[in-house]
Amino acid sequence: MKRSLIVALFALATATTPILSQDAGQRPKRTKSPVKVEMEKMEEALDAVGDFLKKPDGKAPMAEITAAAGSLMEAKKHAPRAAARQPKEKQAAFVIAYQVEINKALRGILDLEDAMLTKDLKAAEAAMKALKAMEKAGHKVFKPRRRRGGAKK
Repeated sequence: MKRSLIVALFALATATTPILSQDAGQRPKRTKSPVKVEMEKMEEALDAVGDFLKKPDGKAPMAEITAAAGSLMEAKKHAPRAAARQPKEKQAAFVIAYQVEINKALRGILDLEDAMLTKDLKAAEAAMKALKAMEKAGHKVFKPRRRRGGAKK
């Protein structure tokens, strides 16, 4: 009798409890924001430039620099997800500040392009370093870490 009761309870639990099912623990995938997609493209392009600067053999990756600039232009058309977490009265100013930072990064890309065109590798490395610093500073403001439950203020 005990055995049949245990088997019945186990069968009921596996049929109704997602903890024991194959889909347990899987969250629905969040779609990437347009900003994230473009920033990933830019990061890929700049990685190629960085690889070239480590070992500058052959042709400079000018197409990648152009792709990075294009990705920034596309990203500027969209508001970062963090804008939605701002109070309504501050959202417009937040998006404008984001666009200004994108413009600064575009100028950095142009500095990088100028350095690569003139084969000034030291200036190109400096431009890459400046772009990384801009990225880090920009992410602190426009891509803050999400607070999960229980976060203290």
